[in-house]
Amino acid sequence: MSLPFDCEVEQCDYEDIAWQKHEARREGVTMKPHKNSQWFKIGNMAFACLWEPGNFSNRGRMAHCFVTQGCRGQGMGKRLVKARVSYAEDNGYDAIDTYAFNPDLFSRLGFVELNKYDNGTYYMVKSLD
Repeated sequence: MSLPFDCEVEQCDYEDIAWQKHEARREGVTMKPHKNSQWFKIGNMAFACLWEPGNFSNRGRMAHCFVTQGCRGQGMGKRLVKARVSYAEDNGYDAIDTYAFNPDLFSRLGFVELNKYDNGTYYMVKSLD
């Protein structure tokens, strides 16, 4: 499947990604709405969330990033990460953090690894100063 590049990353509500949530849950991805969260999607092919967990001063968190199987490897994850970083910068965040299973993507986009957990998850952060 080729990526329809006319599809833009758009901000949306949690309720607007019903089809994508269903697809993600079939692959074992869990998610929930967060207070003060901002969701992003690319058509029915990918979604992600940016929210502020409240445990860091003025730091946003990227959560729930998912690209459907048929669309992986075409740059959608990169586009979503860039959109979330841009949103965080535009809204005055000092930094943005994430838990990542694919640290290479985040490293290429300026994130630094802070910790690696036994389940293969990396905790990474990017300064927005």
